[in-house]
Amino acid sequence: ALRAAAAAAAAPELLGWLRALPLALVAEVGGRRVGIVHGDVESLAGWGLGVEAMSPPDAPLRAALGCGDPASQQYLPPTPRETALGWMEEAEVVGLVCTHTCLPHGQAYRDSRGGAAEWGRAVFNNGSAGMPNFEGQRFGLITRVSADLHAVPPDSLYGVAAGGLRFDALPVHYDHDGWMAQFEAVWPAGSDAHASYHARLVRGPGGFTRRHAAREGVS
Repeated sequence: ALRAAAAAAAAPELLGWLRALPLALVAEVGGRRVGIVHGDVESLAGWGLGVEAMSPPDAPLRAALGCGDPASQQYLPPTPRETALGWMEEAEVVGLVCTHTCLPHGQAYRDSRGGAAEWGRAVFNNGSAGMPNFEGQRFGLITRVSADLHAVPPDSLYGVAAGGLRFDALPVHYDHDGWMAQFEAVWPAGSDAHASYHARLVRGPGGFTRRHAAREGVS
């Protein structure tokens, strides 16, 4: 959408800025490394860190989203725990934060970094900052990463302390009516974007709740 908008606006400098963006970043928070990707570690548009791909698989959710049947064209192979941990260990990060897949989740992992009761790493996907993420609710989400393990934000929807950092999903409240007016002015009924996003903007993703998003170790 950004590329199309840039081309339509004849803004080559915006296209150049997009092309120059790195595929991944590493942020240092409190002396610990956190990986930042758009899709997953292997692809800008990858789905390997989507909630429907995470292990252990949420079979009812995968069935509801139509990606759980190996015979279907929409089948999405689950990402093994070992793969997610391997990505983090290879990059020497205690967490991966991502987006792209439009449904949020957080999950913690135990590894060899501490005792058996320690959460050593975490994956957090914010879903969408500019669209509703849960059925019947109208706010976006961002992922907050902090070195203060004991200061849980009052508006945290779910979170976990892992690898010496605190990961939280925080709401992004926006002007819903204003955003809908802007959306419908650019993408009216009959456009592809209207067909893809309008119902979600009004009602949120059907059937998806915080219970699906707060996965192992996260509450």
